[in-house]
Amino acid sequence: MNTKKITKAGMLLAIGTVLHYIVPPLFLGVKPDFLLATMFIGLMIVDDIKSAISIALAAGILSALTTGFPGGEIPNIIDKLVSGLFVFYLYHGLLKELSKSTSSFLIGLLGTVISGGVFLASALVIVGIPFTFMAGMIGIVMPTAIANSIMLIFLAKVSKIAEQQLAN
Repeated sequence: MNTKKITKAGMLLAIGTVLHYIVPPLFLGVKPDFLLATMFIGLMIVDDIKSAISIALAAGILSALTTGFPGGEIPNIIDKLVSGLFVFYLYHGLLKELSKSTSSFLIGLLGTVISGGVFLASALVIVGIPFTFMAGMIGIVMPTAIANSIMLIFLAKVSKIAEQQLAN
């Protein structure tokens, strides 16, 4: 574990948690999941699986603490661990060589779809949801995935600029 990288990831999760908690829905009740997006950036920063699991678990716990979904605590932890591992391996295995904008967009889109799907499936089994799985995927997860993928491009650029400024 690289202390500098894990500290950056922790700071990103803190920022994501605050934004996740205070930002109201932006369009038709949909809001970007800032905590998920900052977790994805943190996973793109670290190089080892132990750090990736630590980041995903921390994000899951923070998300569980701030969830507005009744009974969503355990599904939040499960979805962050699964999507965290997916994103870590996707980025470091396939997307690292692409441009930062392209990889950020794909990570935001695919990672959010995986996260949302796992959350809905686990919530369906653990606590029940008042709508079908497919309705949740189409009505909640897909719009959030689009919002997250666009936001992740912006956050990745801001993160890179901040990193360059701190290096000077």
